[in-house]
Amino acid sequence: MPRPRPGVGTITIGKSRMRLFLGIILGGALTIGGAYVADKASGAQPMVNWDVVGKNVNSLTGMARDGWKKITG
Repeated sequence: MPRPRPGVGTITIGKSRMRLFLGIILGGALTIGGAYVADKASGAQPMVNWDVVGKNVNSLTGMARDGWKKITG
């Protein structure tokens, strides 16, 4: 006897995890984008020091590249 297929409204475990990760990434991007827009729109002192953010991102990407080179040989 064939197994019944999942119903139309069900979500499998893999899809649920993917939606979670996508939601986390999208939420982070919206938060950073909102802070950037708010800083550029206001004439006052910015909320975020974007020079420091840029240095931290460059450091993080460098560490990721070094780690990837170490893994792949």
